[in-house]
Amino acid sequence: MQWSHEFLRNMFTKHPDLGSKFLEFVLEHAVKLLSKVRTELSTYHIADWDSDQLLENIEDRQSTNSPSLTDLLRKSPFFEVFSDKYLKELAKIW
Repeated sequence: MQWSHEFLRNMFTKHPDLGSKFLEFVLEHAVKLLSKVRTELSTYHIADWDSDQLLENIEDRQSTNSPSLTDLLRKSPFFEVFSDKYLKELAKIW
């Protein structure tokens, strides 16, 4: 189901009680979904990760001719919008 913003705005203007109930319904289901995701994510504990192995892999990658961390960040869909200045600062943190 989908409605245009204009349709919803007009409907909620004409029938504010309906709008309120609709938004309560959406909020209730959003909260349930977020709660479910939070529960699922809570099963992943960072302590379960082999942090020593992760660090070894990072050190191995840095000692070979692999791309730099800045290059890897640059290729990431999330980080590609950042300038090299910020990517280099982020790489220093790691």
